[in-house]
Amino acid sequence: MKIFNTLLLLTFTCVASQNTSTTFLGRNCPPDGFDSLNEFDFEEFISARWYSIEQKKVLYQPLSQFYCVYADYELADFCPFCLGRPKITVFNSARKGSVTGEVRSVNFRAVVPFPRRHPARANVGPRFLPLGLSRSTNYWVVDAGSYTDILANEPRPSGVPYEWAIITTGRPNREGDDGTCYTRGGMWIFARDPEPDPAVIDAVRNRATELGLDVSQLLPVEHAGCVY
Repeated sequence: MKIFNTLLLLTFTCVASQNTSTTFLGRNCPPDGFDSLNEFDFEEFISARWYSIEQKKVLYQPLSQFYCVYADYELADFCPFCLGRPKITVFNSARKGSVTGEVRSVNFRAVVPFPRRHPARANVGPRFLPLGLSRSTNYWVVDAGSYTDILANEPRPSGVPYEWAIITTGRPNREGDDGTCYTRGGMWIFARDPEPDPAVIDAVRNRATELGLDVSQLLPVEHAGCVY
């Protein structure tokens, strides 16, 4: 029952973060021009495990579970309501209390509802919900690239693997520090390595700030000593 309630809370929190009035929540939010990536290699993104390096504390993943957090994605074989759109199985894992604490893991399903127009947006939720019928999009990859390019402050050239990513639950419609914005449903900095160079983390945080995101909402996830 606890896992079931967590799954429902995740789904409804993410959807609610999309549908709340931005005028009421923040005059400056979302930032002008804020969008998911328009040029996006979907298969490259899901080709290997992602580790959460920093993330926003949310109801469905409190600070007590900021240990050994990672996500695995792969193409799903069956989705009766997806109507030919890309569908993904999602496995999320974390530990509670410490890097040796109890494993908390959940399985989700996701579908990319508009693969041509918005290739970096997905609906994510429990496996028992007909995601192919949903109109909300609650998982946006808003930037991604290689370690080399982010350290050089260069845009991602075509063909370079994704080694870091910034993810939000839709448009950031709540105002935080200094007029920057955040999403109630969650924000993440992902990396292919569980412990990337601190300079990479700093550079990705700077990039998130440039996008108008409130990076004070992003808290570190502990990975030192984790066994995955």
